[in-house]
Formats: sequence, structure tokens, C-alpha cells
Amino acid sequence: MNKSANLAEQIRTFIVEPESIVIWGLGQMGLCIKDADQQTLLIDPILSNVVAETFPDMAAFFARTFPSPLLPEEVDFADIVLCTHEHLDHADPLTLAGILKASPQAVCYTSTWAIESLQQAGLDVKRMQVARLGNFLKSKSLSISSIPSAHYEVELDPEKGSRWLGFILDWGWLRLYHSGDTIVYPGLLDALRPFTPIRLMMLPVNGRDAQREALGIVGNLHQQEALDLAEACQTKSIFVGHNDLFAGNSVPLTDQTHENVHLPKLFELRPGQLMIYRKA
Repeated sequence: MNKSANLAEQIRTFIVEPESIVIWGLGQMGLCIKDADQQTLLIDPILSNVVAETFPDMAAFFARTFPSPLLPEEVDFADIVLCTHEHLDHADPLTLAGILKASPQAVCYTSTWAIESLQQAGLDVKRMQVARLGNFLKSKSLSISSIPSAHYEVELDPEKGSRWLGFILDWGWLRLYHSGDTIVYPGLLDALRPFTPIRLMMLPVNGRDAQREALGIVGNLHQQEALDLAEACQTKSIFVGHNDLFAGNSVPLTDQTHENVHLPKLFELRPGQLMIYRKA
């Protein structure tokens, strides 16, 4: 049995205890989450080499720095798939096609733009639904809401909704905010305030600079911006996202050693690594 099959089997058979969740890192902004109802969610999974294959002129820049921790066809355990926006490293058509085929029970929620893009890529979008702003899904003990993100600006269309999404997953005893790609925009804290305290955040902490912008690469949060946002929301832990898959789009993190136990901690969740969170 190969390494990815071992991980798939671990996720498939893991029994989550009451008032607990288990989180596996998938790389980039990808997470796999299994809760005490034994339902499994994937957020922004990119399990293929789609970016390098789509942009061969920049294949060296977009070469994966690590192999996929799972193969799409192994993911037969997905119940819910969330994609924050249409960019290939968040709504990967190769990954989603494999997951939706292997997991006939799964439904994908994403933006209107992403659904249109995936349809153009040849996917059957019948099992895809638009993740509207506000609370859009109640599944057993889990409620999922979405708020706008800004990549670099909030883009709201009266008919299509928000182009860039962030998701808040709420189990009652724990809230997790997955921002997708974003910067801190005016109004973000106001959007997050009803969900505060937010125990966990998945944030894109690969910064932004003129050099990458000249290549057409839209950046994200600087490390201090992520820490400030998390502290304002009483967050205990930040999963560092968007800083591991492509070497050319990653930045080194500064030492975060401090004595204040109340400040948020940064975690670089390795692909395939799991963390268990329980009710405090």
C-alpha cells in the first residue's frame, strides 16, 4: 500500500470522539476535516499538478515542492467539498473530478465564478452549489457560513454573489475560519465579529510584493497581518497556508517565540499531518 493510500485509509477509518474534530493538512490552502458526526469535509484540495500543466511556460515556477498526500480517486470518503474561489490551486478541476467520481455522496460548494470555470473545464456541475454569503449549510452539528474575502479587492455581484469567499465552520463548541486567499480589507473584522471567538484560522501567510505581482501573482497576508487578525478574533492557533506548494510563491516566517500564552500560535501543518482538537 502506498503512502497516499495509507493516508486515505487513515481518514476513512478514523473514529472521531464526541466534541472533537480531526484536521489533516493537504498543502497550499487544503484541509481535510472529520468531525464527531463522522462526516468528512475537504477545503480547497489541490491533489494534482494542474497549475504547472495549465501554464507550461511557468511549469518550473509552479512545480510542486511535495507530492500530493492523496490521489483524487482515493477520496471516496468526502461528504462536503468547499472551494473558496476559481483559481486552480483552490478549485482544481482534476482533483474535483476525481473526488466527485469516487465520492458519489459528496456535494461541492463554491462561488458562481468557480462553478462556471469548472463547467468550462468539462466537469458536470450538477453536484455543485453556490455558497451564498451568510449561513448557507447546516449539516448535522455543523453550520457553515461564508463571508467575502479580498483578492485584492472584495468583488460582489448582485446576481453572482461574492467572487472570493471565506468560510466559517461552526460546531457550537469550536469555530474555524478558512479565509481562502485574502488581504485584510475594510470590513473584514466586522464580518468576523459575530463569530468571535474563533478558535482556529487557516490563513494565507505568503505575503505580497511587487516582484511577484509583476508576474501576475496576487499575494496575501504578511505574517504580522495574520497575527493581528487572529488576535483581534481571540484566535488561539493559525494554520499557515499558501506557503508550501510552490517555492517561488513562498516566504520564510520569522521567529515567533514569545512568552505570552494568550497570543495566537502559527502552525505549519505538513501535508498528511493530523491534529486533533477537543472541547476545552
